[in-house]
Amino acid sequence: MIFNILVILTLFLFFSFLCFDKDICAPSFLLTVGFWGAAVWCFFYQDHWNGFSDVRLMILIIGGVGSFIISSCIVHIFCGRKKKKRIAIQLKPIKLDKFQYIGLLMGEMVVAIYTLYVVYKNVDSLNPIIAIGQYYYANKYRRLSYDPGLLSVFQYFNIALVFIIAYVMITNYLCKQKNTIYEYLVIVGGIVISLLQGTRNTLFLFVISIVIMFLTLKKVQNGGHANITLKSFSKLILGSLVLIFLFRVTLVVTGRASDEFTFTEMLSTYVGASIKNLELFIQENHSRSTVWGGQTLLQTYSKIYNKTGNSKFLVTSLYTYRWIGKTGLGNIYTMLMPLYVDFGTMGTCIVMAIIGGVSQFQYECIYRIKNSKDLMRKIIFYSYVGFSISFAFFSNKYFEMVVSMAFIYTIVGYVMLKTLIFDVKIKDGRIVIKLKSRN
Repeated sequence: MIFNILVILTLFLFFSFLCFDKDICAPSFLLTVGFWGAAVWCFFYQDHWNGFSDVRLMILIIGGVGSFIISSCIVHIFCGRKKKKRIAIQLKPIKLDKFQYIGLLMGEMVVAIYTLYVVYKNVDSLNPIIAIGQYYYANKYRRLSYDPGLLSVFQYFNIALVFIIAYVMITNYLCKQKNTIYEYLVIVGGIVISLLQGTRNTLFLFVISIVIMFLTLKKVQNGGHANITLKSFSKLILGSLVLIFLFRVTLVVTGRASDEFTFTEMLSTYVGASIKNLELFIQENHSRSTVWGGQTLLQTYSKIYNKTGNSKFLVTSLYTYRWIGKTGLGNIYTMLMPLYVDFGTMGTCIVMAIIGGVSQFQYECIYRIKNSKDLMRKIIFYSYVGFSISFAFFSNKYFEMVVSMAFIYTIVGYVMLKTLIFDVKIKDGRIVIKLKSRN
């Protein structure tokens, strides 16, 4: 069964690569390559998980991924007929004042100190690594004794800041301008803040989104040509190895390392176990949620319930930690699980087709820009969405990050920080706000 899934996903992967002009940042390629990688791991690791036998798993994965690709392809063809020949956009270096960076670094220091304060208010260990690990599990299982909502807001603003500075650095690099030490310090500060709560999702968000941002900006600069070479593929392979290295290091740094599992077993719970969990979940024949899209919009409903106390929005999570014998599978189920339990197989295909069409249209809009005025906003937005699509094989990132309150907070953070960085200047001792930004 898993072999058949792997073969079809391989065909999907080649089709996505060729149909979308050899663009590895196109939504269809990002989605397919994630599921393909997970299927490869499942194929070689299936003996540890008692194999794969449920045909409904193949129908759901192939139907969901396939409908996403078809919808994206239709939008790509339609947009291709309407637009004129792509013209390369001349990027301009972005230079910020040293004092602006110092202000941003001071802000990051305040957020880092506040984060540590919240962490230590909830744990009893003085060891920072152990404390961060304890805080992560207390937060995960809702056992926090001190939980200020302001910390989450700071984290969303931190994401927006790292994306903006990453865009500045990539633009300067493509314009062959040297970045200063301040840009690097701001990026490192943002990564440190993201790790202080024990989660690594934000770190992977930064890494993958920045790669998407770089490749997309380079394609815009080249007039829409993907410019994929052997050197590019070598860099992607190297980047994958770096991600595996970061995965292992952050297990220790965030206090989540364990002697109970080998590194291979731990890695398998993040790479391929989501597909095995999906099969086991399908076999249990769960009933649909009483609330529309209960599992799909679980995080949003949870926030509404916490704010209002209305039991109508209290949805029981179906994400349980699974085992096969002594082998842990984790509690990840791919993006398809919540869609399946809420809307069924056909509904999953329809929703995936909608997401595919919307994502592809968003991506096409980047290449309709005639100047760099709106480029930053559109590329940062797509890089953020692109990460959620690429992690669809892992979990429900799209509905946790994009169709959620988290996205609204991140947008607010982006608008405020972009205004502060690019539009607010101090001149002759007075604060001057520009009405229009060049980016």
